[in-house]
Amino acid sequence: MDDPGLATAFISKTTNLKDYAIIKMTIEVDDERVLNFVDSLDDMKLFRWFLLQTKLQRRIERFGKLYHNSFKQHSLDGALLEYFIMVLSKGGYLSEINCVRCATSTDLYKGIHLFIPNGIEYCIRDKDVIITYEMEN
Repeated sequence: MDDPGLATAFISKTTNLKDYAIIKMTIEVDDERVLNFVDSLDDMKLFRWFLLQTKLQRRIERFGKLYHNSFKQHSLDGALLEYFIMVLSKGGYLSEINCVRCATSTDLYKGIHLFIPNGIEYCIRDKDVIITYEMEN
């Protein structure tokens, strides 16, 4: 099986650039400081509970007018996650979150659009979790 890697496949599918760089990183995270939307039902349920809070609906609706999700970038998701982390951190419900882990679906297949995850995405909120990085050839 000749698999170019998800990053290379994504770049090839979404841009015509011939000159690009892929940075390979090694990260070390404390699970207590990760918001985990891959395999933590507690984190998923807490976020769902948060989004359904009546007193937050106007604010959430405003985010929906300012930010939008697209194929390449999920700005609304990011804004809502940052708001979620801010509100729950101020309330003492979350410790400092330095990374958000999500399953991701990259549209790579000809003639079929799937939302079945084919990778794990880490949104790093604190650069100190990066242990090593290098340019991949």
